[in-house]
Amino acid sequence: LEQFAQALQTIQEAQQDVQMEMQEIVHGSVLGEERFNEIHETVNTTGEMPGNVDESEAQNYNTIVQELSTVQQDLQIEMATIVEDSGMEVERFNSIVMAIQQDEELWQRIQEIMN
Repeated sequence: LEQFAQALQTIQEAQQDVQMEMQEIVHGSVLGEERFNEIHETVNTTGEMPGNVDESEAQNYNTIVQELSTVQQDLQIEMATIVEDSGMEVERFNSIVMAIQQDEELWQRIQEIMN
């Protein structure tokens, strides 16, 4: 469990860093955070670009989504590396994640190790 806890803690830190990076990408974009979120909500809900989006905004939106996707893919690779560097197999790590979602006592033990 110590290996798992150490890997989980490092993964959580990496996820926080990526979350901040993604926010910076959106916030620093030509669209800005509010407009990006408006467009993104419609695209996620309807699967289509909103009618009030011009071609320039659509291009900017698609570029941002592509950047965010790349950042997320990089995070997936980094997380696998973190797990493997901790001495665990990714499959074993994932099975423990599933177990702690169903076992509160096990989750508490992991948290104690992490603290």
